[in-house]
Amino acid sequence: MPGVPFEPPAGQPQAPEPPAGQPHVPEWAPWPTRLSAPVPATATEDAIHDLTAALTAQDERTRVGELRSELVPWWLLPFGSAGRRVAARPGLRTAVGWIATLLALTALGLAVWLALWWVPDHLVSSRVNDFAAKDDSGLKGRTDAVNAARTPVAGLFLAIVGALTAWAAHRNVQQSRAALDATRIQHQQKLDADRAAAERTAALTQAGQYTDRYIKAIQLISDDQLNARLGGLYALEQLAKEAPATYHATIVDVLAAYIRDRAPWPPAAPTALDRPSRRLDANNGVAGRTVPMEETLPRPAIDIQAALTILGRRTTRHGQRQLPRENGRVDLTDSDLRGVTLQELHLDGADLSGAHLERADMRHAYLQGADLSGVYLEGANLSQAQLQGAYLPGAHLERVNLRGANLERANLRGADLKGADLVWASFGGADLSKVEGLTWVQVEATHGSTQTMPPDGLRGPKGELRPESWTGPEDEVPW
Repeated sequence: MPGVPFEPPAGQPQAPEPPAGQPHVPEWAPWPTRLSAPVPATATEDAIHDLTAALTAQDERTRVGELRSELVPWWLLPFGSAGRRVAARPGLRTAVGWIATLLALTALGLAVWLALWWVPDHLVSSRVNDFAAKDDSGLKGRTDAVNAARTPVAGLFLAIVGALTAWAAHRNVQQSRAALDATRIQHQQKLDADRAAAERTAALTQAGQYTDRYIKAIQLISDDQLNARLGGLYALEQLAKEAPATYHATIVDVLAAYIRDRAPWPPAAPTALDRPSRRLDANNGVAGRTVPMEETLPRPAIDIQAALTILGRRTTRHGQRQLPRENGRVDLTDSDLRGVTLQELHLDGADLSGAHLERADMRHAYLQGADLSGVYLEGANLSQAQLQGAYLPGAHLERVNLRGANLERANLRGADLKGADLVWASFGGADLSKVEGLTWVQVEATHGSTQTMPPDGLRGPKGELRPESWTGPEDEVPW
């Protein structure tokens, strides 16, 4: 009944607990319930592979059996299945062959005697009255008559013998071909089996090598020496390229965790490995944009920059950019990434919420769909960056360089754009509501659309909501 739990029969022992991570399926559970238990993907793939191999081998064995059936000698064919069984046993086949040969020779001699003597003589004896004379003429006439009758009978006998000989020769050719086909199939089966075994061995060997390399790389990135850590990072990158199906997602997670661990926000106490500080302007060295003298930033650690570069340039085996996984993305939340270089790197869909990227060089960076909520980008250079669909509510974008950047459909609700360079930036369909620090001069230098939500309370000299560069009449504004 619905709602009534199923109880095991009385006295039935309880099944042992399943391993961690697997659902408990009791032995006494109904059969449909047992079928619903998940089966590991590897076990399913192995079962399918074994079943396919078994069916293929069965088909090959059937074909070999059919070919072997064609190898049954012609003199055993009249005996049907019994003849095939005899042909399958070499010793019995040899003995029966000798007996059949003797019988065949006897039958051949009898046939020759019948065809050349008895049949002609019998035909002539039926006309005994024609040779009643006992003189030489009568005997000569009988002999001539026997010889005359023997000629067509001998011709018919030779024709039959020739036909049988031709059929036997054709049968021998068929048997030879069948024997060659059977041998070829068996040889191919052996080659296929050897090749499959070699491939399995090579795959297992390669998997073991990959595992060893992965473990050694993990040990290297945990080392105190910078050179060892760099070697481990680049070893992980190479492994992700060689075995993307197995290690790519794992290595991406490892590198992201490495960055969060070694460059957290707030930063840990300075160590001897920290590099000297440097001053950066808002345009990363381009003249005309300076910052107060008191604003100095530590240079990013070399290994942190290397890990970010590896994450930003990762590719699949076929050379295409690896898009974020559906069940996860690069997690760089609350990281200290001040002054890093992400120029032309791909961090599509990355989670950078709460990260500190002050004065970062992110020119031509690919950040489509990235989560940049609450990110600190003061003085960063994002010129011509791709930020379509990015999520930037509450982002700190003071004095950021967004010249020529693409922010279509981006969410900048509540972001601070005080002093930002927005010349030629595209905000088509973007949400600029509740943006702080934005002036009309900045808005006029951008490109937008009728779906762009302008900042709250910001009006032009004539009270307009949107500049002329934002195409479309005001009555088309969706809100």
